Amino acid sequence: MVMTDLHITLDDIRDNFDQKTIMRGNEYYLDGRVREVKSYKTTSYKNSVTITTIFSKVKGRYPYEQKIVLPNEENSRVDGECSCPVGYNCKHVVAVLFKVMDEHRASPKVREHKDIIDVEAQKWLHKFIAINRDISSKKKEQQENFLIYRLFEYKYNYDKSDIEFYRAMVLKNGNLSKGNILKRDNFFNDYKRKEYLDDKDKDIIGSLSSITSNDYYSKNIEFVGKYGASLLKRLIATNKCYFKSNSEALTFIETKKILTFSWNEGEKKSKLVSNLTPNEYLISKTSPAFCINMVKNLIYEVESEYNNETLDFMVNAPELPNSSLVNVTQRLLEELPNVNFPLPSKFEIEELKCIPTPYLSIYGQKNLNKTIHLMEFNFLYETYSIPSHSKGATSTLTQNGKTVKIIRDNKREEEYRGVIEDAGFEFEPRLSAYLSFANPSMQVAIERWREFTEEQVPRLNEAGWEIEIADNFNYKFEYMETITVESSESGNTNPWFELSFSVDIGGKRVALLPIVASLLQEFNSVDELPPKLNLELEEGKFLHINSTEIKPILRTIFELFDKQEGDSLIIKPFDAHLLDIDENTDVIWKGAKELKALSQKLKDFKGIESVTPSPNLQAELRDYQQFGLDWLNFLHEFNFSGILADDMGLGKTVQTLAFLQLLKHRGELTKPCLIVMPTSLIGNWKNEIKKFTPDLTYLELYGVDRAKKFEKIVKHDIILTTYQLAQRDEDKYQNREFLYIILDEAQKIKNPKTKMAVAIKSFTAQYRLALSGTPIENHLGELWSIFDFLMGGFLDNLKTFKSFYQTPIEQEHDFKRRELLNKKIAPFILRRTKEEVAKELPPKTEIIKRAKFGSKQAKLYENIRVTMEKKVREAIKGKGLSRSHITILDALLKLRQVCCDPQLLKLESAKTIKESAKLEMFLELIDDLNLEGRKVLVFSQFTSMLSIIEKQIKKRKIVYTKLTGSTRKREEAIEKFTKGDATIFLISLKAGGVGLNLVEADTIIHYDPWWNPAVENQATDRAYRIGQDKAVFVYKLIVENSIEEQIIKLQEKKKSLQAGIYKGNEDKSDKFDGGELVELLRL
Repeated sequence: MVMTDLHITLDDIRDNFDQKTIMRGNEYYLDGRVREVKSYKTTSYKNSVTITTIFSKVKGRYPYEQKIVLPNEENSRVDGECSCPVGYNCKHVVAVLFKVMDEHRASPKVREHKDIIDVEAQKWLHKFIAINRDISSKKKEQQENFLIYRLFEYKYNYDKSDIEFYRAMVLKNGNLSKGNILKRDNFFNDYKRKEYLDDKDKDIIGSLSSITSNDYYSKNIEFVGKYGASLLKRLIATNKCYFKSNSEALTFIETKKILTFSWNEGEKKSKLVSNLTPNEYLISKTSPAFCINMVKNLIYEVESEYNNETLDFMVNAPELPNSSLVNVTQRLLEELPNVNFPLPSKFEIEELKCIPTPYLSIYGQKNLNKTIHLMEFNFLYETYSIPSHSKGATSTLTQNGKTVKIIRDNKREEEYRGVIEDAGFEFEPRLSAYLSFANPSMQVAIERWREFTEEQVPRLNEAGWEIEIADNFNYKFEYMETITVESSESGNTNPWFELSFSVDIGGKRVALLPIVASLLQEFNSVDELPPKLNLELEEGKFLHINSTEIKPILRTIFELFDKQEGDSLIIKPFDAHLLDIDENTDVIWKGAKELKALSQKLKDFKGIESVTPSPNLQAELRDYQQFGLDWLNFLHEFNFSGILADDMGLGKTVQTLAFLQLLKHRGELTKPCLIVMPTSLIGNWKNEIKKFTPDLTYLELYGVDRAKKFEKIVKHDIILTTYQLAQRDEDKYQNREFLYIILDEAQKIKNPKTKMAVAIKSFTAQYRLALSGTPIENHLGELWSIFDFLMGGFLDNLKTFKSFYQTPIEQEHDFKRRELLNKKIAPFILRRTKEEVAKELPPKTEIIKRAKFGSKQAKLYENIRVTMEKKVREAIKGKGLSRSHITILDALLKLRQVCCDPQLLKLESAKTIKESAKLEMFLELIDDLNLEGRKVLVFSQFTSMLSIIEKQIKKRKIVYTKLTGSTRKREEAIEKFTKGDATIFLISLKAGGVGLNLVEADTIIHYDPWWNPAVENQATDRAYRIGQDKAVFVYKLIVENSIEEQIIKLQEKKKSLQAGIYKGNEDKSDKFDGGELVELLRL
């Protein structure tokens, strides 16, 4: 039979079959297994709907026969029976449907071509055409079809779903088609793939799927409660939601329906009826309830004094014989006095109108071994009690067989309720009582009860309220007389302070630490505490206190609670400044004289003794250097360690030597002092010792013959060595004890896991000191490592430090936590900048000069950027960010090299490019500076770049000198510049970024920017330091629209982190992003 007018779509198939069956069925169709297809059409006598039935044969393992009923106007299901073992809606049925769909498309049909003999070619052709037809079909369906929602159809007796989904379209006459109903089970499984759904539809269906309930037949959806109401409103807002089979979408209006009930009394029977009209449909299970005007297609909220369940029962109340009406009403009034039930006309009732009396019952109720405190509130109209939360102008109550209709004084009731609610209590419907919730905190919740029971209840009693407080309400409040803090003094065998805190309550002393423990769990800092505190002494019994009276003590406890031992705090001397000692409070301090004095000195350095430098010091200290000496002496006096973190060029070396000279002068330099430094600084320390403290003897443990010198250590005041050699000679230091171990450029041990850091921390010394202008280069973990060397345990272990300080400060931008860290470390870091102390320094001008790529260099840069970004993303996807650093750094390196000069790249594509925008700009600048007679330092991280620059300078016959890691005669290279024989000094950042004094220079050029500003600043400070008498110009050369511009932005972020810890003045609008390296590749 020839098939005509058969219509089946891909969505019909998806709505009725799972994905696996669809895939297998499509394969069967494309393999040509559908052998025979016949169709018949019949008309249903019931509703005149045309039903199409297909009879077919498909070759599987055996030949199978199918009978398939296609979707129609009334039914969107495909019902396919098959003689195969599966039997129903199997892959064979799907194969037939694909054949029908393919042969009945509007587009030209594809038949098997006789000239294409090859079976594989025939399969390929079918698949290719099917795919492309499917795409065009999808586009067409997407344009014509859309989803609509129909409410409360209940098409089948067994189906209780409140909503059905239809795929509809607008007909040529402008009307909405009735649409095809979608099977809910399949629809929810693959709705995200439906082309005719928009994003709002998918969002709503996702929400609806969360409230589906499965029954024997399908997934049901019921609109219940507040969530059901919100979903219903979202559906109405789509303008595609219809009531049953109506053709006009529902519209929501704000006007509410006031729902009331009354008795429709007949001669023999009566029925409870509502004021709903015949055109109104009630949705009673949502909260609030809704009403639909079925004619006008409007939906609106329903306002009723009855809850949802009661409402449903009243709407569906049966007819009652008039003979039993009075008895039923009487029974309801007796059993449910709080339900305002409508009264029949024959019911005898007395009206009562009077002024209500507020009645409060305050009591406790056990719940899971804890007592909940509640307040039940009623209004007394004479002897009749009405719950405060019930509403209505009247209430009908039965008492002793007498029914009374009370005319309620709503205005007074509202005033009485306001008293309770203004006090902060909230009504809890489930308990029918008022509670004091922990909002914003449990302390505030308890204070509400104290203030109400002790202060408001007496006033309310006087105003005529009836108040009853039950014995099981067990909140009791005590008041303190004095607070005492006792301290045991520190001694040589007991190097800490022990603090105990107590309060006197009615002549009895109570330890304070145990009862403030709950505050530590509830609040992060003292500043968050409410004005009034109630500290639990035992269950239901509290100590009431004003937080201002106890804040100084609480601040100490908050910051040092982890040092608790029993009822006391153990305070190490380096934590003494964290004590908040306020002499103006009534707190009694006992035995804390030494602790208070130390705390004050650490807080503001007032009282630090000013010491006279040794007469053997061959230097005149500036004021700030004198204070540095005083500070070092103070640390020594109290057995502390610290970081001298002055800016480069402010004389950290001379301050350190002045202090060691002072110790020798006083006879306290009883053991050698080990000073560890980068290799480049050995010569500088030797020169400074000879110049400023010739009285101090030193031994240089450097060079291949150093092993013989270890025996001479005890005969010298100062031992000089390098970081690498200290690690290499670790065994030789293990049995030696130094007076001081001093680390210069202490950031070298910023990684606590390196062998070098571990080795140096194992050395023995009575005191330790760190010198570093940049103790934080990248992150706070570096600061922890330095302090771990200085005073182990001062910043806890690394895991605790990360969770309490580093992560909150760097990633969560927690400025309170940063302030805590600042406060803790402040006494042990002394940092002064040139701007603060060296007023006589000439001005420093920073200039950023931008070059622009030529076309060839720009193309090379972009090709590399795109290639490397792809490579980085693949690495991150495969290995994660933390394990992709090598790939990321390699990408950054290549991009930076392109910016400097294409010749730095070891790529064939780069060798042919001779143009270099930045080099050309640099050479123009050098020519100008040379004409002006400037003395120039040129820094680059690439020694190969310095070699390219060197060739160009030679061509210009400018006298220069050069210092890199491979320079053997280092001192000669430096002297050539300092003595004026060379006007340009080419320096690799790693070899000459620290340890040089080059005040002869007046111009610094940073040829390539480095992401850490501290490294660049160190290099700049080779010239901009004490002794500089000329204005200094700093040039930073970057390429526009390149990674170098991103590096400059990143430098600002790094500066912000460092400044925030040193001075606590970080710009709070600036954030530090942990994924910064990946960000650099996005330009």
